[in-house]
Amino acid sequence: MEQALKYIIQTKAELNDVDADDSLLSSQHRLELGEGLFAELTGDQYLNDFLLPNFYFHLVTAYGIMRMSGVNLGKRDYMLHLMPHVQQSPF
Repeated sequence: MEQALKYIIQTKAELNDVDADDSLLSSQHRLELGEGLFAELTGDQYLNDFLLPNFYFHLVTAYGIMRMSGVNLGKRDYMLHLMPHVQQSPF
């Protein structure tokens, strides 16, 4: 767990150093897929149709592996960003 936290801290620092230019989202780029395959995608398509689905695939896979290994994880662990909006019903 200590090593995982180090990776998270390092990744956050690296992401903070990225100079993102939204104008590149509309430009076309070639994505090499291996074995002679490629896709021509805009930056926006790459982000929404390739990068994010891959990210969530790996996140869910890691979640499944951790659950199978006995780590006590649940849906609440993924929903912590909603906590500022959660309220107690007066009834």
